[in-house]
Amino acid sequence: MYGMGLKDIVQEFLRFKSGLFGLFLLFIIVGMAVGAPVISSEEAGYRWYDIEYWTGLDLPKGVPPEWVGLLTGTSYSPSERYVIEPERNRYGFYEFNITYNYEYDVPPTNIIIRIEGNITKRYLLTIDVIRPDGYVIERILDLAPSSALTDNL
Repeated sequence: MYGMGLKDIVQEFLRFKSGLFGLFLLFIIVGMAVGAPVISSEEAGYRWYDIEYWTGLDLPKGVPPEWVGLLTGTSYSPSERYVIEPERNRYGFYEFNITYNYEYDVPPTNIIIRIEGNITKRYLLTIDVIRPDGYVIERILDLAPSSALTDNL
């Protein structure tokens, strides 16, 4: 038996494409490990194991990240958040409209509506979602004072 030096090991890796690819991945992983403190925020290190921070981000469940579309070649509808101040119409009702242009291969599976604010009176909330095929989904919700509302359509 004979011992192999570092030069012999590297030459053995470079003989095959898979070995060359393995060395490339090794350098990428080592570079990420060494460069992580430089390329990430300081808060990421402190919050990495803080489950309350990550669950408090209010990220939708079941929505794939946007980079999944780059890997699969399929365009998924992304998670979107709208912050809207409703306006009073001439009848004294508050109303707002959201137009969502659907231009994706995979449709959204859930629409989550969250209404936040200081509710001092009792309100009835009517939500109409008009799908592209003309089908209307209607919800009527009763808002009580100081209630938090989240509804999945």
